[in-house]
Amino acid sequence: MVPRTPGNHYSRHTVAAATPTPLRVDAPRAPIRTAQSEPVITAVQFPEGLALRITGEVDIASAARLERELTRAAELSRLILLDLRETTFMDGAALGVIVRTDQRMRESGARMILVPGSLAVRRLLSVSGMYGRLEIVDDYAP
Repeated sequence: MVPRTPGNHYSRHTVAAATPTPLRVDAPRAPIRTAQSEPVITAVQFPEGLALRITGEVDIASAARLERELTRAAELSRLILLDLRETTFMDGAALGVIVRTDQRMRESGARMILVPGSLAVRRLLSVSGMYGRLEIVDDYAP
């Protein structure tokens, strides 16, 4: 840090005035992720178990709701089909909920099957190593 002298001037360095860079109106901009509404979670009973279809984005803001829904589904059924084909975004908080629910279900002798859809969800499952840990199928028709 350069010491200041009386009068608020730098003692040994001259600072050039910064020229503001004009903002180009036509410059491409990265999309801004805005707050989305809560995801839609639909439960459908089928002969072998319960299917939960998640539509929209599931992130840290909606992870608690996802956990409540999965816990309730696990209490009602020994098999949960988690249909993520209409899930457009999922973050680590939501994935953590899914992993914890899967672990509890396995410990009780039940099972959860995931059906991923979007590239974003598949990528999250892949980079986090979930393809070897969770039961994931490409398609499932209850």
